[in-house]
Amino acid sequence: MAAIGFTWINNQAVRSDQGFEVQMVSQDCIEYREFGRALTVNVEMGMSGSTPCLLISPDCFSRWDDMPQSASLDDDEQLRIEHNFREAMRFQSVKIVAEHPEC
Repeated sequence: MAAIGFTWINNQAVRSDQGFEVQMVSQDCIEYREFGRALTVNVEMGMSGSTPCLLISPDCFSRWDDMPQSASLDDDEQLRIEHNFREAMRFQSVKIVAEHPEC
């Protein structure tokens, strides 16, 4: 995949040169927006070794917010969105770890 360029929208949001945006909505919620649609990613603060990170569920990219609960994106689309999300977070120097939270 080609490198993605980013610009800051504000201190909590970035926009890519490919048209998607990623914004920290609250301490435990990040929104991925693209083509007028939104996908909400719930996050938790965590550690990866001694490095602070955000924990996400491995299946958090399965559907847009406006899709029925029973529907899901195909695997390629989920991977594309996850890649974009991770690149946006990397640009912001935020490490992401995908794992189910401990109960």
